[in-house]
Amino acid sequence: MAVQHDQGFLQAVIVENKSGRQAVAGKIFIDCTGDGDIAAWSGAPFTVGRPEDSIPQSATLTFRLDNVDTEALRQRLVEFPEKYDLYMMSPQQFRTNRDRHIVSGLKNLVDKARADGYEGIPVEMVNYCTLLEDGAINVNMTKVHRVRGHDAVDLTRLKSSMGTPAEMIENITTAVSGESDHDVSAK
Repeated sequence: MAVQHDQGFLQAVIVENKSGRQAVAGKIFIDCTGDGDIAAWSGAPFTVGRPEDSIPQSATLTFRLDNVDTEALRQRLVEFPEKYDLYMMSPQQFRTNRDRHIVSGLKNLVDKARADGYEGIPVEMVNYCTLLEDGAINVNMTKVHRVRGHDAVDLTRLKSSMGTPAEMIENITTAVSGESDHDVSAK
């Protein structure tokens, strides 16, 4: 993407899509890039991150896992709550809410994976919640520090440190279930 401007006035945004390179002209533009790219390319003043060190808000890594035996996982939370290092959560909630649950914790398992040599989990703890669709969970790894979401080098570094999606899922699944050799192939 690029912009065309003249004397401080934005005239067009240059985009590339399935139709090729195009100029989209207009009198008013709404920057929906997520990072203010159009405004920045147009010469508008901007800052990135905190004033004192330019560090942005921490990134969040989130993905969906399907074909999860959520009942077996819930049962493990009831039987072995200490294993999952639940953050501000009572194990009792997993006894009473059989259909859906939310977990915030697993810090001890992240620490163990790192101690075992796996550095591909870029956060201190893991959150997940069961979804409305049976057998599906949403994994949310918040607070991936010192990653600038607008910087291709930072994003590449983060991706490279995590390994392939299959490796990452295998490590998380092994940590959560205590078992290995799960089928993490694309379904």
